[in-house]
Amino acid sequence: DKQGTEVGRWGTFGRGPDQLSYPVGVTVADDGTILIADTNNYRVVALSPDLKPLWIFGEAATTPEEQNRRILASPAGVALGPDGTAFVIDMLNCYIRVFDANGNMVGEPLGEKGSLDNQFYTPSTLDHMEEDLFVIADQANNRLLGVRLNSVGDAVMTPAESAEGTTTIGE
Repeated sequence: DKQGTEVGRWGTFGRGPDQLSYPVGVTVADDGTILIADTNNYRVVALSPDLKPLWIFGEAATTPEEQNRRILASPAGVALGPDGTAFVIDMLNCYIRVFDANGNMVGEPLGEKGSLDNQFYTPSTLDHMEEDLFVIADQANNRLLGVRLNSVGDAVMTPAESAEGTTTIGE
């Protein structure tokens, strides 16, 4: 409510299906579905509007062998495209993973580690701006990037330098 009164809660600390460990990113779809980047459990969790688990992608890794097999090393930011596609920043792998509304991974990771176009260095969060345009906080490169993303996994980086040398977003 407007007074800041808690109206619901989900999860406790841990690695189980109804637990979280360092949730960093969260977004809510138009239909009320909640997506959580559950960072230290190396997964993304989708909840229904009434806080029932819909799907989980990724899994907690407790042994070195499991850590080497994990697909998400450090999910951080999560944002939704206009068609409901989920875009998840993987901070340690320095790329974006794409998921459909059912939690299925779409295509290959977008981006790679570095400081050039189509590269990130510890990206931390992203947000949807309009149509296929997203803004990404590229933490270790000390910049914001405008990125065009779509549900088939295409990415075109569009940073632009202004006359003052600061990065602007868009065309």
